[in-house]
Amino acid sequence: MSKIVRYCYLLSVFLLLPISATDAFETGQIQKRLVSLGFDSGPVDGIPGSKTRSAIEQFQKKNNLPATGLVDQETEEYLFPDLVLYTQPFEPFHYPHPLTGKLAGPAVELIQRACRDAMLRCVLKLGEGTWKETQEKVKAGSGDGLFLIGWNKERAEYLQSTENILNTEYGFFARSTNHLAQKYTDISDLKGYVIGVYGPSNTSNTLDKLLLHLRDKGYSADKYQTDDDDDVFRKFKETNFENYIVFSNRDVGNSIIKRLGLEDIRYIGRYRCVSYVVGITTRHNSIIIQKFNTALRKLEENGYKQAIFAPYDISLSCGESLKYQQAPVSLPDPGPLPSPAKKCDVKVINEKSIVECSDTCLQWQQSGSESVMSLAEANGYIRQLNANQFASFNDWRLPTADEFKTLFTQEGSGPNSLPIPEAFNTLQVDCWTSDQESTGKVIYVDFLKSAFASKNADSFNYVRAVRGKSCQGNHGDND
Repeated sequence: MSKIVRYCYLLSVFLLLPISATDAFETGQIQKRLVSLGFDSGPVDGIPGSKTRSAIEQFQKKNNLPATGLVDQETEEYLFPDLVLYTQPFEPFHYPHPLTGKLAGPAVELIQRACRDAMLRCVLKLGEGTWKETQEKVKAGSGDGLFLIGWNKERAEYLQSTENILNTEYGFFARSTNHLAQKYTDISDLKGYVIGVYGPSNTSNTLDKLLLHLRDKGYSADKYQTDDDDDVFRKFKETNFENYIVFSNRDVGNSIIKRLGLEDIRYIGRYRCVSYVVGITTRHNSIIIQKFNTALRKLEENGYKQAIFAPYDISLSCGESLKYQQAPVSLPDPGPLPSPAKKCDVKVINEKSIVECSDTCLQWQQSGSESVMSLAEANGYIRQLNANQFASFNDWRLPTADEFKTLFTQEGSGPNSLPIPEAFNTLQVDCWTSDQESTGKVIYVDFLKSAFASKNADSFNYVRAVRGKSCQGNHGDND
């Protein structure tokens, strides 16, 4: 057999080899999909010819995929996606790879792995234009969701939330020579400062609320906003900005500082905790959310989630020391409240932490819900605690206002030291009670101000569950 004949024979064999490495789709289906996307794969005849392979290579190059001419798992996901999820550069969680431009980072790895374990073909992409424009496009139907995002009422109008990808924190950065770096205790310390922030974003919206709260206290501060995270931190280099600080995600800020070589900038304290999720549009069936959540939980249970984030030095939970937690801006002046000495101790039952107060015989969640929720969601949260037998009990409930009053102590005031026993987590600063006013509004407690107020049931507060019957004054034992 001559060399030319042998070459032609081998070429014909190669061209007839299957083009799909996964066998999930037939050649005809792949050809039809390529044509619909504007790639000329030749006639839709189910034969894997040279034009089909060339079209696959063109498709792969356009999407920053290895141009092999074969439909591997990743190419299949891009050709036949169940979900196309958009984001923005959000270093160190996800970012364009410096060599390939392809989206990379621990959040991408985790979400993609959860999708594949859930048998979902997911494509993760950087949005074009600003973050606000990307969100508007997804809201209008050009995409199936967003990641990583914090949750708010506006996003809840068109997105469904997955379970938490991670819990993180937002706070302030300052020069190490700034007095705030040594002593930051309250938002009143921010008076007179210019606070840099990335926006428009959920972060800038949070800062706007903080500035309103600051003005309510009789102080003022200014905002410097830009749509470039790097520019927010580069502002530190300007000598006329001695009174400048930055409000940002802790991990994002630390990553930018390291990359830009800003050695004299440091994180000075936390303002609030935030949970990051994937938001999937309400056009999709909730079954997709359930499948993704199930896969995500398994990845956490087997340690895979922690292993992904560990090399990036990213914490999966909010930090230990709370610097300030936002409170409602308009509450009535607190009335006189009892403030006896408290004897409350932490107990761990079935790996769940509760607080038992001996002088009232009540048992409380040490923490509570990780995010704020409406009253209906709060009642659902309580039902779930009981269904799961949290700490081996199934009689958890929302506390009454009088039961919350028993937690107030004389020690501690203001944002750094809540006036409740030290055994409790300080994230849940304003919590629903089970009491209602005659107007139908629901009473809630604000621990920051040692006060009670009321709001509509569709507003948002944290939940801290309680169980047992108060024996205050009787000093009896709680079973």
